Amino acid sequence: MAQTIQLEVPADKSGMRLDTFLSESREELSRSQCQNLIVAGHVSLNGSVITKTGSKVSIGDLIRVDVPTKTKLDLSPVDLSLEVVFEDNDLAVINKPAGLSVHPSPTENGPTMVHGLLHQLSNLSGVGGVERPGIVHRIDKGTSGILVVSKNDRAHEILAKYFHDHTIERTYTTLVFGDLSSKGGEGTIASDFGRHPNDRKKMTGKFIGKKSGKTRRAITHWKVQTVFRVGNRPLSLVECKLETGRTHQIRVHLSEFGFPVVGDPVYGDHQRRAADLSKIASDVGGVLNPLSHQLLHARTLGFKHPIHGTPLHFEAPLPNTFKNVLSVLEKYAV
Repeated sequence: MAQTIQLEVPADKSGMRLDTFLSESREELSRSQCQNLIVAGHVSLNGSVITKTGSKVSIGDLIRVDVPTKTKLDLSPVDLSLEVVFEDNDLAVINKPAGLSVHPSPTENGPTMVHGLLHQLSNLSGVGGVERPGIVHRIDKGTSGILVVSKNDRAHEILAKYFHDHTIERTYTTLVFGDLSSKGGEGTIASDFGRHPNDRKKMTGKFIGKKSGKTRRAITHWKVQTVFRVGNRPLSLVECKLETGRTHQIRVHLSEFGFPVVGDPVYGDHQRRAADLSKIASDVGGVLNPLSHQLLHARTLGFKHPIHGTPLHFEAPLPNTFKNVLSVLEKYAV
């Protein structure tokens, strides 16, 4: 159960920022914790959820904070036979299968990739905290493909800076609904990106306003590889290059562009796309229906070695599930 905190703003706190007021009113909450609670939609002001950390409070305002109960996470090593593409004293590159979360969380207690790393690797950096040892970046649970983990804190700090500065090369392969070549065959989607104002579990590059809280610029470059036409229902195989790496970025950008990723359980326009997928599946022998995850694969990763600067480039082939779908669709290529 969540802990509920109720506060009333006194006269001497009127005009203060919401995150500052909360942290000064409750010693057990740091300012960063207060900011995270606000952005996650756990704070209401006079009965209305508010997600902007810098909102000003006024005398007599009634504030409610729902602090989620922390659950103890089991971080015992588990043999997951992770595919280690590369490993040295400073880092490891992993080809993560679809369906495996990168790290544990209150809603995902494992086994996760972290549990497997603890079993297979002798060292992991501690910068990410107890629950995220070695984790520099993430890919979604339902996304397969390549990612780098750090084995010491120095490597972690430098790799994190690469991601912050957008100097990492990242290429994804995905299958989407629709003929994306109708949009010119290649292009760039750029938007201000943040949490959806009406569903805090989702992200969006549209409808960003005061209710959405903090936003960041998100840029995805896309290029059509192949178009398949099953009857009058097209699908497009697409390469996406990330200039930025926001949560769910490719899935959101393509969905809001009108071309959702096949199999996406969150942004896939379920009823209509499920019907399309069922009809396509009946034509191609059922291989598409049902899919347990989105057909999105982190194919390449390139960066300079964080310690000695040697250029590194890694590529993970498409997993069998994805390859099987493409092999069936091959005869429908336009």
